[in-house]
Amino acid sequence: MTASTLRPLTARPEWLLRLALGSAAVVSVLILLLGWLQRSERSISADSGLGYALGLLSLCCMLLLLLYPLRKRLRLLRALGPVNIWFRRHQQLGVLATLLALFHCNFQVGSLNSQIALGSTLLIAASGLVGRFLYRRINRSLNGRRTDLKAAQRALQNERFPANRALRFLPLLKQRVHRFDAQVLEVRGSVLGSVRAAIGIHRRARREQRVLMHFFRQQVAREAERRPLLEAHNDRLCWAMERYLFVHMQRLVLVARLRAYERLFALWHRVHVPFFVLLFFSVLLHVYAVHAY
Repeated sequence: MTASTLRPLTARPEWLLRLALGSAAVVSVLILLLGWLQRSERSISADSGLGYALGLLSLCCMLLLLLYPLRKRLRLLRALGPVNIWFRRHQQLGVLATLLALFHCNFQVGSLNSQIALGSTLLIAASGLVGRFLYRRINRSLNGRRTDLKAAQRALQNERFPANRALRFLPLLKQRVHRFDAQVLEVRGSVLGSVRAAIGIHRRARREQRVLMHFFRQQVAREAERRPLLEAHNDRLCWAMERYLFVHMQRLVLVARLRAYERLFALWHRVHVPFFVLLFFSVLLHVYAVHAY
């Protein structure tokens, strides 16, 4: 057994993490549904008892949410674990804070300050779900191993013109592949432009692959008239070129989509931070109003 096949004892398979995440999501939805159905019984009061305690717990979770941005910026906290672990805890605390806040108010709102606080909580929770979706699209697994966009682009460039005989005597095919790559990898002026290009890239890549294969067969047939030896290797050349174009287009699609998701994630982060500031101050205002009046 080689060293590469060994896995650390603490490593957890991805399917187990997916199962845990799915189970947590199902349990959360069931809890929300139960609370919503029981809201008319008024068994929980936000002013005292269990409802008041749930509000305090929700506030504590919201304060703990501040640990993740502090971990990213303070060197003193680097010894407390990797950022991806803190990011997952940040998401879990956000979900927990939202659940506790909903049960704290018994799925009902009263004063204006409580409406603003609950609305901010739900807004930041929805924003967190969007961020989770984008974060998963630019990561290989729940372990947080990042899919590097630059590494994918380097791999695309390294295999673009492999040293095989087919591409050596077909410079026109090289030029057409090169031109299509430049069109796909062109930096779009806006995030919406990148997203729009990423949505249709798979269909464009498949269509271009068929066009290039048709062009390749025509060029091989034309070259075979001057080089009879090519006729005997026609099937092998076509198979090799079809495989090459397939892999090449798959990598091209990956790079285009990663670029769009990364630009969306950067835009989401710029929006999510003001939402979090709004949540923080609205909750503080709500706590002050409750205890002052």
